[in-house]
Amino acid sequence: MNLRRDRERESVFSQPGALSAVDLERVIMAVSDLDRDGTRARATARHGEASTTARTTDIAALHAAWEQGATVIDVREKYEYDEGHVPGARLIPMGQVADRLDEVPRSELVYVICRSGHRSQESADLLNARGHQALSVDGGTMAWREAGHPVET
Repeated sequence: MNLRRDRERESVFSQPGALSAVDLERVIMAVSDLDRDGTRARATARHGEASTTARTTDIAALHAAWEQGATVIDVREKYEYDEGHVPGARLIPMGQVADRLDEVPRSELVYVICRSGHRSQESADLLNARGHQALSVDGGTMAWREAGHPVET
């Protein structure tokens, strides 16, 4: 069962004694982090090894680039993106990045963002291994919001 799907979320949260949405998201993120090696191994088997770990950037640098029209790729799930994202960011969930490489510009540096920086790092690694120029945004959308920058819903 994919707990991140909207219609399934409603039934999970309406059960007596169910976790709150915030607590459930914390559990999901913890489990996702535990399986990073497994995720990397599956991606490597399917798409080849990333030659280097993607460089990272901070929120101030992203904001400056964003103001100049930089491409921002949001790799969170749709429901997360719908709750608020960097204005103009393109949604390509992490699990779809490898299959949607043609949607990511090769001729420019792209900024990859998620909630906190874990998924964006993995996705930026894959993009760089496939010939793109990608930076992972440290702190993700949480840091973007905390800095007071605008979000789109």
